Amino acid sequence: MKGRKTKLLALLLTLLFLLGGCATSIQEEPKDTALVQAQAQITALSEEIALLREKETAYRAQISALQESIAALTPSEPVPEEHSESVTFRYRAENGGAVITGYSGNASILTLPATLNGLPVVAIAERAFAQCSLTAITLPEGITSIGWFAFYDSPDLAGITLPDSVESIGYGVFDGCDALTVHCSTGSYAERYAKSYALPYTTD
Repeated sequence: MKGRKTKLLALLLTLLFLLGGCATSIQEEPKDTALVQAQAQITALSEEIALLREKETAYRAQISALQESIAALTPSEPVPEEHSESVTFRYRAENGGAVITGYSGNASILTLPATLNGLPVVAIAERAFAQCSLTAITLPEGITSIGWFAFYDSPDLAGITLPDSVESIGYGVFDGCDALTVHCSTGSYAERYAKSYALPYTTD
């Protein structure tokens, strides 16, 4: 009788051990599943980011092409008489203002006009002065934004005067302008921008 009890006890202990092992496996399964799901989500999101970047590059190329088409179709106006060298500005009308898209002429020092054909100059378009031969340029009060790469790759550009009205300066605006010093007002957005990008600057 005692032998049967001992066998039954051993059997019960074995069953308890097996059940305990199953319980551990059951508890660990959700963790493994959650890990696999998280890794799958990371992979899916990474692929989505890559696709979005490709689309952004394509869209920006389309935007640049369209802006060039617009610039070719929009009027231009000669620089006012106070400028000694012949310069013509290209621009597009936008929200009641003029956005300068480029210029032609042989000036080395340039002051942009405050108005073009009666429209206030409010912005500089993307790449408007990229790879220019200017050594100095002054932007008038009233300009609020400067587009991406507006002065990109202009190694001769030694000085630019930015007004207090500037509120936005796009990506890569002064990349490749190694000789540049920014002239601006103390406490202005332009001063904060120059500081954040470690650009040489002076304030008045």
